[in-house]
Amino acid sequence: MSRMDQIEEAIFAVLKDNEIHSIKEIRKYMLEKNPELLQNKNYLNVILNRLVKNEKMVVSEKRGEYRMLQNNMGQGENGGTDDLRQKVLMGWRNYYNDVACRYKLSYDMTDEQFREGKWLHDLNKKMEELIKTY
Repeated sequence: MSRMDQIEEAIFAVLKDNEIHSIKEIRKYMLEKNPELLQNKNYLNVILNRLVKNEKMVVSEKRGEYRMLQNNMGQGENGGTDDLRQKVLMGWRNYYNDVACRYKLSYDMTDEQFREGKWLHDLNKKMEELIKTY
């Protein structure tokens, strides 16, 4: 599992109760679980920002305070739908990271390797969007 996935898992573990939590609480949890994840302190902020702005999975109530976004699709009869969606998304991201690691990005790439890498990147975007909206 990549460092990004581990940090996201820690964020979701803290925010899963849908209550507001500070970034200090998230950092404390990460320090308890795996202090190596906080070697670069900006990385946590970058991932939180992506989850708020791009993924729309987390909401920032105030500066440094976050909570998991409530999704009406996962409420009621299908109470576990959001959990299943999150598991499928994490599974896809793990698979994508494994496959993407095989591509050594360099200026010496052939045109075919570049096209395959771009196709894989575009596929990842489409798959993540499909998983989130299904």
